[in-house]
Formats: sequence, structure tokens, C-alpha cells
Amino acid sequence: MSEITRIRGPILATWALTLIAVCLRYFARNFSKAGFWYDDWLIVPATLLATAMCFISAFRMTEEGLGQIIDEVDAFQLERLQHAMFIIEICWGIIIWIVKYSILAFYWRLFSANGRSTRVIIWTLAASVTCWGISVVLLTIFQCVPVGTIWNIMVDVERECYYGNYQLFVGSSTPHIVTDVVLLGIPVPLIWKLHLQRSRKVTLTAVFALGIFVTFVSIVRLTYLVKDRSTADFTFVYANIFIWTSVEANVSIICACLPSLGPILPFLSEKLKLLRNRRSTHKRGSQLLMDMLPARKPASSPFLPLSRKQSWSDGPNPMLDSSTIVEMEAKNPRAPELDAKAPGPHVLEIGTLEPVLKTESRRPTAELEGWSRHIPELEGGRG
Repeated sequence: MSEITRIRGPILATWALTLIAVCLRYFARNFSKAGFWYDDWLIVPATLLATAMCFISAFRMTEEGLGQIIDEVDAFQLERLQHAMFIIEICWGIIIWIVKYSILAFYWRLFSANGRSTRVIIWTLAASVTCWGISVVLLTIFQCVPVGTIWNIMVDVERECYYGNYQLFVGSSTPHIVTDVVLLGIPVPLIWKLHLQRSRKVTLTAVFALGIFVTFVSIVRLTYLVKDRSTADFTFVYANIFIWTSVEANVSIICACLPSLGPILPFLSEKLKLLRNRRSTHKRGSQLLMDMLPARKPASSPFLPLSRKQSWSDGPNPMLDSSTIVEMEAKNPRAPELDAKAPGPHVLEIGTLEPVLKTESRRPTAELEGWSRHIPELEGGRG
């Protein structure tokens, strides 16, 4: 497997799952008649930015040398690669920021009526996420002054950089992981206060707990940042970092959509059940029809056998074997007389079809009535 395939595979796979999760979320809202709110609309810009980030990472950056040894990348590629990295860093901060807002809006939608304390916790977290998002975006943009000198490495311009990518990534990832843990912990006590069956409470807790996968991805990304900070071959080493950066953005959107998919789970389960029943009914109906049809002996071939031992002198058409014709006439008195002077390549025994047609016309009406009795059953199976 090439390095480009290794980079593109997880990025594009998680991006496809993101699109599926977002589409299912909107289908669930429409199916449940719950209506759309801020938590649903915030997912749209996050998905658009994630799409742009994934395609930049999977195609633009790999074309400019991501995953290759730095000695194999020329200066112009390095400049374009640095520019793409700059865009990815900004997109990542904005996506995570918006997704956290969407989750908080969803919590407000579910738990704001639980009391003043719940609303205060949500507002406090919203303020913390706002401060984190603004800080990450501004620090990413102004890590070097002038801003363009971050990627214009070939221009001899005086610039001042306050920190590198390592400090920026670690400084933004640490509070991000902390807020994720807090976001995961908010709904658990609120769910167990609801008047629901214990099994449903466990199910809801498990659904919200799936968000811990985002935290796991964030920790893996941070691990790569810490492990590979001292190498100068950043074009090769940063491949893992930007793979997990794109995967984290996609997984965060997926996990934000999962709690909203509850209304369509019974619908999908019922559709799958109907599909299995339809296949089973189709098999039973086909077997029933085959059993109802009368068994008939295979009819003799309506075509006369051809002999390739002789041929006409004026063409390649084969000639009928005269000895075979005599034998067939002796066995079947209804066989038409054939003109031996100009035999055709295919001669049909029309007379032999008449008994078959008469037999089909005398088919008992009870058998047809039996088909009509089973047709509603088959139609019911297909429904």
C-alpha cells in the first residue's frame, strides 16, 4: 500500500460516514416531526468545512509532498504544502468549535426544562467553548507576523514567529480534550433523573457515551504531536498528524449526530424486517407456483436435424439428411412432406403444434382459479 493510499483511505472513509450520519439526522428530524433547531443547522457549516478540509488533506497536500521524505520535495511544493497546512489548522479549530456549539444546543433542547442549574452549566460551557474557539483561530492565523510569511518560505522577508506548530497543536488540543470530557459527563446524571425504564436509560447513556471515541481520537492525535515534534522531516512525519486531524473532525460530527438518530431506529428495524419477510414470501410463492404447474414431458424438437455431410454447391448452407427425414415420416404421420429439391436450413413442423395448443386451451379452470386465490397472498407478501 502506497503512502498516498494510506493517507487518503481513513480520511475519505470517515468523511463518507459523516455525510451518511448528517443525512440520517435530517431524515430523523423530518420523520419524527420534531422540527429543526440550532443544533441541526450548526451541523451544516461544520460538514461543509470538514468536506473542504478532507479534500485538501487527501488530495492537495499529498500532491504537494505530504507523506514523502523532505529531500524529495522541492521548494515550491513545500511552500504550497505549508499553505495547505495553515488552512487545515484554521478549519479544524472552526469545525470543533461549531460541533461543540451544536452539542450544547442539543443539550439545551433536551434538558433546559430540568432546572436553572442545568441551564447555568450549559451557558458556562458555551462561554468556555467560545473562548477556546476564538483563541485557537486567532493564534493559528497570527502565529507569524506578517501572516503570509507562514507559508512564503522562499520570500526573503523579515518575520517574527511566536510559536511553532507543536506548541499550537498541543495548546489547542489539551483544553479541547478537557471540554470533551465535560460534555460527555453532562447528560449522564440528567438521563438517570428521567422517568424512563432502566433499560432505556442504559441505552441513552450508551449512545451519549459513544462521544468518548472523539476523545480517544484527540488523544491519539496529541500522542503523534508529542512523539514527532523533534524531527525535521515534517513532510513525512506530519502525515499521521493530518490524518488524525481530519478523522477527528469527521468523527466529532458523526458523534454529534448519533443521539438524534433515535426516532428512525424503529423505522429502520421495521423496514429490515419487512425486507426479510418479502424475500421469504417471494421464495415460498415461487416454489408454490412451480408445484402448481403440471409436469410435462419435454417436447421433441420442432426443427429437423441437419446433416453437415453434404452441402449445396452454390452456398455454405447445410443440407437436410434424407435418411433422417424418412425415419421421422415413418414415426410421425403428420410430418409435412418436404421438397427434396430445395430443402431449407430450418423446417418447422407446424402440424405438431396443434395438439399442444389444444391441450393448453383445455387446461382446467380450477387450476387458474387456484392461481387467483394465491395471488393476493403473494401481493400481500410483497407489500
